[in-house]
Amino acid sequence: MGSVSFAQLSAYLNANWLGIMAQIITGFTAAQDLTILPGITNEVNLPKVSTSDFLKPYTGVFEKTNAVGLSDRKLRVDVGQGDLVFEPEAYRREFLGQQLKPGGRNIPEEQFIFDQLAERAAHSIDEHIVYFGEKAAVAANDTPAQKVKKITDGLGTIIAREITAGKLVPVVTGAITSSNAISKFEQVFKSLPAAVRGRGGVFYVSEDVYWKYFENYRSEYKNSPIFTGNELREKEIKFFYAANWSIRPCLWMGNSQRIVASAGKNLYLGTDGTNPLSPFKMKDEHYTVELSTKLILGTQIADLEALAVNDQV
Repeated sequence: MGSVSFAQLSAYLNANWLGIMAQIITGFTAAQDLTILPGITNEVNLPKVSTSDFLKPYTGVFEKTNAVGLSDRKLRVDVGQGDLVFEPEAYRREFLGQQLKPGGRNIPEEQFIFDQLAERAAHSIDEHIVYFGEKAAVAANDTPAQKVKKITDGLGTIIAREITAGKLVPVVTGAITSSNAISKFEQVFKSLPAAVRGRGGVFYVSEDVYWKYFENYRSEYKNSPIFTGNELREKEIKFFYAANWSIRPCLWMGNSQRIVASAGKNLYLGTDGTNPLSPFKMKDEHYTVELSTKLILGTQIADLEALAVNDQV
């Protein structure tokens, strides 16, 4: 088997760049949890309509009531970039190893290379941007992980900022443990308006908090008929006190102890990954290849009144 050439890589990239970008944008786990807005080039309004009571006994006389208010929060996307240099020949050993192992996939070397790069980019978005991102200028001594976080603000940063601004008041739960998690989730849930609770929603939590809840649940109800052993779902567990709410473990929240209870489609991620101009550039440097790419991302919460969080970070 010969080594892959620049011409092969370039041809594959030109023919498949949109699929590669889609693989990055849909490859991180948060894409399953958030509402994705494609084609955002700068910013977009997330409108909210507020209404008040306007019905009254019939009189036959029109009396106007200002019962409708419109407000919005802006989802702004920021531009990140990725610059790397790699030696295609170095993939020979790794690629062969993939082919020779049991069940190995018979795929072209160039596809293998870009699959690995897309997978790494998606993991970085999950681990460093979606929740922990905090837009800032890069410092000279920043680590690669710190640089990733500075591309755009993540949901955790937005929540902390709204708390500081007094627009979001956290529920004081204190530390969450495997012996008190149920009561802490109850506190957060009860802080939501009744109308929001009735709409149904999701508790977004880290895997650590998720397991604390489940361990507490198992301890409290293991001898009760309500604990069937099937309560643990593939992706999430139903919130015992409201069937239309579920508790979802999110890899993108790391080890955060924050409980984020949100109704409906309220957490957004915007991107411009389908831009008709390829975000990738490639340059041949004899034995190595230089590759650059742009990534456009942003997160936002549409309605703070449909959200409740605790005081842990």
